[in-house]
Amino acid sequence: MPKAWPFGQGFPDNLQPDNLQAGNLPFSNAKGEQPATETNLGQKATLREQPDNLQPDNLQPANLQPANLQPDNLQPTNLQPANLQPANLQPANLQPDNLQPANLQPANLQPANLQPLTTLGYSLQLGRGEVIAEITGIKTISNFRVADIAAGGEGAPLVPKIDACLLRSSTHNRCIQNIGGIGNVTYLPVSEGNWLEQVYGWDTGPGNALLDLAVEYFTNGRKTYDYNGEWAASGTPCEALVEQWLSQEFFKIPPPKSTGRELFSRDYLKQCLVESEAYNLAPADFLATLTELTVASIVESYRNFLPQMPDQVLLCGGGASNLYLKQRLQIRLDSVPVLTTDQVGLSRDFKEAIAFAVLAHWRNLGIPGNLPQVTGASEAVCLGNLYSPRSQHHSS
Repeated sequence: MPKAWPFGQGFPDNLQPDNLQAGNLPFSNAKGEQPATETNLGQKATLREQPDNLQPDNLQPANLQPANLQPDNLQPTNLQPANLQPANLQPANLQPDNLQPANLQPANLQPANLQPLTTLGYSLQLGRGEVIAEITGIKTISNFRVADIAAGGEGAPLVPKIDACLLRSSTHNRCIQNIGGIGNVTYLPVSEGNWLEQVYGWDTGPGNALLDLAVEYFTNGRKTYDYNGEWAASGTPCEALVEQWLSQEFFKIPPPKSTGRELFSRDYLKQCLVESEAYNLAPADFLATLTELTVASIVESYRNFLPQMPDQVLLCGGGASNLYLKQRLQIRLDSVPVLTTDQVGLSRDFKEAIAFAVLAHWRNLGIPGNLPQVTGASEAVCLGNLYSPRSQHHSS
């Protein structure tokens, strides 16, 4: 395993933030159009409360002697997930004396007795690293989210640490707002003191996902997106419907949190269409209302979950090219200027590609790429599985 880089001890000399400023990167002024992307991650399940008779005080080593671990005391009903809280499985409670072979008989290790301690999040990633390495003959790093998920995190967003390197400011608190299929934000406080520990991020909700599905629906598949938001701009948003949609549970959950098309899906759009029938909206009005949902969910998450409103918002992702969406965001943010990352030297079209290239480089050097306070992981970990080409490829 590569040498770990403990979080909080600064960046290695060759990866100092000063060397990773946006202006030092290629493609800083490149143009092009980046298709919307998304993060597909589930929510972590919450463990049930511990029964009174299984509180930590009752599970001291003295209470876990072999005599107390007879088969009669290890029935399936006593080994349900609710009884296997992490607090009950501390190292002090798992001393070798308590794990003698006599206490680990096959009858006590049946699948029914070994329920998972919790339900981890999940991520569906396209592309198989081992196949890419084999075909190209190039060492390949892929599947970046699973290590964070294994550490108890959401697996997203993964770019806040990159944003901290490339887009920090010594004078402004910034929000880096990506609007792909799903929206996500990185909050960067002024870069002084222990600022890196105060970087936050989460998925804000739908970005372009519902808008693109609605355009496809209204045009019977002839179009897949609303160029520059022009169709939506010809309509009028229904504020009452926006307020109704904002009552959806995801928007109320505090970070860490992530989402994807498993929530904001075709079925979600169908429900929105049903709920819009009471307002007799034209297609343009419906698109304007969906745009307002994206914008309102971003702004409301800032107000609810940030320590303070930002001094600047920098847009990136496909939604940054939606002029109508950008205008509506500026109206809702009032005096907070809405810019794009291009205006501070980092191409909004290449930003995500650059971010994952840096994550892969960090993986190669053994540098953790996640921020635990962002994803909810228990620790900073190296991200990505490493595959070598041809017969030598393996994951680690």
